[in-house]
Amino acid sequence: MESIMRSNISEESQSGLVLNWAICQVLTFEIYTGKSDNEKQFGLGGDVVLSLIRLAGLEEKKGHKLYFDNYFTGIDLMSHQEDINICATATLLQNRLEGCPFPEKNLWNREKRESFQFLSNEKILMAQRKDNK
Repeated sequence: MESIMRSNISEESQSGLVLNWAICQVLTFEIYTGKSDNEKQFGLGGDVVLSLIRLAGLEEKKGHKLYFDNYFTGIDLMSHQEDINICATATLLQNRLEGCPFPEKNLWNREKRESFQFLSNEKILMAQRKDNK
């Protein structure tokens, strides 16, 4: 399984983004240098994911599997990944649910710890877990 990780790559705290295999072989990396003139399709984080996929030469329709953390993901990016047959697993922030009908936060907070709820459509399966007390 491939993963996308953030790491600090210099003493100047310049942030780097790395695409690597589970066996820790780096496929490609991209140094974040600030604002870009590239067309924004999925926001900064999502566009970084797509850029790394292109730079690594991961072909569409080959069944690659990616994991990315909450900074890089959104429902539209997950849907696009499914369209090009690249499986994706991600952590999603509450503010990026984009109308997904999970219970409102105040109702969900009443649930007991370790409660789960699942929602899906043709493309995406989403799971919500109550983690804290």
